[in-house]
Amino acid sequence: MKRLTILLTLFCFSLFATGKEPAAKTTYIYTKDVDGYASKSQWIIEEKEGVWHMNGESPGGKTLVIASPTQINTQSFTYQSKNEPHQYAIHREGNTLLITQEINGKKLEKSLSLEGDTWVQEFDFSFKPFILANHSDFKFSIVHPQKLSLHQMVASKQ
Repeated sequence: MKRLTILLTLFCFSLFATGKEPAAKTTYIYTKDVDGYASKSQWIIEEKEGVWHMNGESPGGKTLVIASPTQINTQSFTYQSKNEPHQYAIHREGNTLLITQEINGKKLEKSLSLEGDTWVQEFDFSFKPFILANHSDFKFSIVHPQKLSLHQMVASKQ
C-alpha cells in the first residue's frame, strides 16, 4: 500500500480547508508545485441535484469531476487533453470503476474493482472531512492516470 504524507501547510491552501461550502457556482484558481513542476488550473464548482460538478481547466487539458459533497467521494472523472488526441473517462457503478480511454482514435475499455468505498481521483478537493476528523489516517483508492491501474493509498496527518 502506498503512503501519502500530507503536511498541514498544504491544507492551509486547500480549497475546502476553510469549512465553507461552495455557492451555487463558484470559481477557484488553484496553483500548486509538485516535484518542481508548477501548474495552475481554474475550477468552476456547481452543485447540481445533490452532487458537485467540478470543471477544471489547465494549460494541458480539461477535467470534469462529479463527486458527493459529504466525503468528496468521486463518482465520475473525465479528462480531455488539449495538446494530444487523448481522453479518458472513469465512472463508478457500486464498487466497480468502468474506464474508457481513447488515444489517437484507438479505444480501450476496462473495469477495476474497488477494495474499499472511497475513490479519490482529484486531491485538490477531497481532504476536508479528513482534515476535520479526529483520526490520523485516511484510506482511499486512486486510478493512475497514464496506466489506468488502481492503487490503494493512505494519507496520514503529521
